[in-house]
Amino acid sequence: HNMRISIKRLRYSMEFFSVNYGKKFGELIQVWVDLQRLLGDIHDCDVGQDALMDYLEDPSQRDNEGVNVIGINTLILRYRQTRQERYQEFLTYWTSLQKKDFKGNLLGIIKKSN
Repeated sequence: HNMRISIKRLRYSMEFFSVNYGKKFGELIQVWVDLQRLLGDIHDCDVGQDALMDYLEDPSQRDNEGVNVIGINTLILRYRQTRQERYQEFLTYWTSLQKKDFKGNLLGIIKKSN
């Protein structure tokens, strides 16, 4: 979650200064947008799963006959699966950025503008 928030702040700063750096810099901003989305999806799955688990673990809910425990457990499982899928997407994307020397490209654009 903290990484996503840091990426969001960096992205907004980059967007603010993008007018000084040109098209290539704008393309690099899209990378941050993609990373922020993937990390946000992962976080949403964590929050959803935790909320449902807390609900099931709450002793006051045990007497509630309207609670569909099977349905809630199915949703928890779906959150876990989706989280794993998004995490794998993140790792794949991150690895591809490293292979493309994303950091070097970003620093190169910033240095050229000085």
